[in-house]
Amino acid sequence: MRTTMCKSTLIFRVDGNAQVGLGHITRCCALADMLKNDFNIYFYTRVTAQTIIDDIKNYCIDVIFLNDDISYEEEGLQWVSFLKGDEIVVLDGYNFITAYQQPIKNKGCKLLCIDDLHAYHFIADVVINHAPGIDKNAYACETYTQLYLGTEYVLLKKIFLEATKNTLTTFELTTSPVLICFGGADPNDVTRDTLDKALPLFPDKNLHVVVGAAYMHLQRLKAFIQNNKQVSLHINIKPEEMLSLMQQSHIAVTSASTIALEYMCARGNLFLKCIADNQKDIYQSLIDMKAAYAFEEIEYQYNNTSIINNQYKLIDGRSADRLLKIFKGLANSNESIIFKRVMPEDVDLLFNWINDPEVRAQSLSSHSIQYSEHINWFSKKLSDKNCFLYVAYKNQQPVGMLRFDVSANNCMISYLVDNLQRGKNIGTSIIREGLKHFMNESSFQGVLEAAVKKINIPSIKIFEKAGFEINSVEEDLIHFKKSI
Repeated sequence: MRTTMCKSTLIFRVDGNAQVGLGHITRCCALADMLKNDFNIYFYTRVTAQTIIDDIKNYCIDVIFLNDDISYEEEGLQWVSFLKGDEIVVLDGYNFITAYQQPIKNKGCKLLCIDDLHAYHFIADVVINHAPGIDKNAYACETYTQLYLGTEYVLLKKIFLEATKNTLTTFELTTSPVLICFGGADPNDVTRDTLDKALPLFPDKNLHVVVGAAYMHLQRLKAFIQNNKQVSLHINIKPEEMLSLMQQSHIAVTSASTIALEYMCARGNLFLKCIADNQKDIYQSLIDMKAAYAFEEIEYQYNNTSIINNQYKLIDGRSADRLLKIFKGLANSNESIIFKRVMPEDVDLLFNWINDPEVRAQSLSSHSIQYSEHINWFSKKLSDKNCFLYVAYKNQQPVGMLRFDVSANNCMISYLVDNLQRGKNIGTSIIREGLKHFMNESSFQGVLEAAVKKINIPSIKIFEKAGFEINSVEEDLIHFKKSI
């Protein structure tokens, strides 16, 4: 994998075709365009259509093709094995369920999921859903997962976001055309059905029909409109052309998808159809917020002003700044933890840490440690060649301790976090990054083990996220293991 300069590597894993549509690819390309100046970007995909690949290449260093003949479960294990562990991975698609996410997290990568179904448990560091009105309680996720929900984080190409800064368009209602678009695929040919219903409603208007690269009903559509001068057909057009059509059209009929959000940037009378399960949130929210109408109302509603005012409130054109901040935060968190072997001068630091009341409460032996007892223990650990004892630093400040006690093919791991750093996901980074540091420094191969009190829920989750499995359970303890 080729990299440039010292930028962090950002990997998009996304697919699109005539069945699932091209919306996932469209919004990933939009996001990549926002981030390409600050990250080295690669796309991993099963897509082979050259027109789609050519578009993706505008936003990344390279496109890597994945095997389309294996299950997604197998794929998730195969391609992730080639990652180094310091990348940021973006998943956008319905096959990237919890089990697919797990190997990426185990590798140590930062993980961000773009979602519009909230249909399974997320273990990602970040989840983005740009549909308006989504409640965080709709999501099952880890305590560390950050949810960025709503149109503040809308994933649209720059040209549409820039259009929100223009003054509001005043349409000539009698001559302005109607736009019909159902995205890049439209597998059920809703385009043809909608056009059939729209023609008698607008006998004196021009109708612009837009279809994408994965639209499979082109010949049927051409045959339908071949003698109708009222209809203009546009195939796989560029964003600039699409925006121009939107800004001309005071009425648009679209799917409740990215195309609807793009039209809201141009601001006009938007009529929606929900043509897939992942569109339900956008469909219902935009109608409830009176930023769009249901298609069934198209005979009666053309109230330009009220609809446009509500669209203006939902999309302010500044989502690129917010999204860049999110990704820079992920990149910085990947680089912030370093490990140093414990030195004699660390004796008091460790003494204060291990006598912290919370540390003692969660330790296997909860009694307070006397200083003389600590000095004896500390001296033995420093001289023990089978003990790898580290202090973890973030921004040059000590934030925790990590210990590996090696015995033949077994290794006992334990850690603690400074009391001022708790609740910041530091424990997860200490285990993940510390394990990689230990592996680079030692030649250990075998089984890692850890023992955690049942009441220590944060530590249980940390070891689970790091790929440890439950080996056995006692009355008060859970024993974890991980083979390396």
